[in-house]
Parts: sequence; C-alpha cells; structure tokens
Amino acid sequence: MRLFVLFLTVFVREAVAQSFSGVAVYRVETRLKPDTTQSIVKTCELRFHAQQSEFRTVDAKLGVHTQNTQLLNTSGTQGIYKDFAQNRMLAPESSRTRKYCVEDSLKPIPWEISSQRRNIGEWQCQSARAKVRGREYEVWFAPDIPLQDGPWKLYGLPGLIVEARSTDRQVVMVLEKYALMDHSLTLRPACPFGSPRNVNSPEFARLLEEDLRNYDKMMNARPLPKPDDQGNSITSLTYRSKVYSIDVYPFQLETAK
Repeated sequence: MRLFVLFLTVFVREAVAQSFSGVAVYRVETRLKPDTTQSIVKTCELRFHAQQSEFRTVDAKLGVHTQNTQLLNTSGTQGIYKDFAQNRMLAPESSRTRKYCVEDSLKPIPWEISSQRRNIGEWQCQSARAKVRGREYEVWFAPDIPLQDGPWKLYGLPGLIVEARSTDRQVVMVLEKYALMDHSLTLRPACPFGSPRNVNSPEFARLLEEDLRNYDKMMNARPLPKPDDQGNSITSLTYRSKVYSIDVYPFQLETAK
C-alpha cells in the first residue's frame, strides 16, 4: 500500500510538471567588478511550458553609481532556451564584433543539496550549491513548485530555483513573481536547433579568445589611454580587462564548461 501511494505521488507530480505553463519573474543584479558598487539590474522572465523554457530580459537599468549606458547591452540573459525533452540548450551570445547562437546539451549540474531550509515568500525552500561555468552558486529551490528549472543556465533541482547567489557576490537572482497560466505558451528559440551556423561552448570560447586577441592587436597599434591618477601605465591587456571583458560574459567565468 505504501509503495502504491509513493508511486501515485510521483505520477501526479510528474503529470503536473508536464501539463502546466506559466511565468516566473526574477530580479537579476550583476556587479561589474568585485571591488566596485557598479552594477546592472535587470527584470527577467522565465517562461515555461511542458518540457521547454525561455529566460529573457524584459527590462534593464543601471545600478547605483553606474553611468556607462553601453553596459545595458550585456549578454547573458537574452533568450536562453532550454528543451529538456531533447536535452538541449540554445543561447544567443556575442563578442564585440559578432553574434553567435551557442548550442549545447543540458549536462547534469553537480548540485550538493543540503538539509538547510527556510521560507522565501510563500514557499518553503531548500538550499543547494554547485559550480556552474566557472562560478560557485548557492541557491534555494522550492520543492512544492514541480519545475526542475531556474534563472539563466541553472536547472536540475527537484523544484524551481527561487534564489541564486554567486559566492563572490557578483551575481544575484531572486524570484519576485510566479504565476501559472490557463493556456499554453508558445516558446521558440532565437535561432533553430541544429543550424550549421550554431557553435558549441568550446567553439564559442575559441572564437571569443580570437576576438580578444584581435582587440589586443588593435589596441597595440593605437595610442593607449593616459596613465591613471596614480601614474600607472595602461597596457592593452589591462585596458581590455577593464573595458572589455566585464561586459562580455558577466555570469560565467568559463565559456566552455
């Protein structure tokens, strides 16, 4: 009898996960440097239906003490499409000179789930931790929301991820609203799966590094900015790290993992 009840519970849970659709709204804040208060604050939506989801930016603004409006074009939250049925993920990414569609498999994330629990809003949540694409994340997920998904490229826990924070305090993603819908959502990736123009993460990492090297060559061929207030000279490499790399890939430190 106990086995039958367990089977029925799992069956109902899976049926609900397969049938519902809705929207989860997150507040996403990324700090531009570890030693600065400059940040970008975005409102992002996770739109989900059956075995697919799309994470996209719906609004963005500069945080306190941030003035460079060009940083609002930061990549990382534009149209990340997950297809759990096909075990694939598609994400538009860009360098300074080109745009790419990065297609990857949905590899299992090595989550370490702890017994720690707390209430966040109306949900009882449980904590987990994992290294995802070079950055360590601490998250809280809600087992009562039967969706193994979350913001950005975080997924694979037995419940929707309600809060995610990188341990270096660079990235914070917090669920603000969650609503189910009585109709199906139509989700389409920004570019088609299997397109010959798509690249995978290792290929994108190589192309991004190539773009950075070309940028270095360009900077070496032109006058560099004047030394800073302390008289420190500025090389093309340090100039690149200050001006370029911070707005290319703020969420992940490693593009090929």
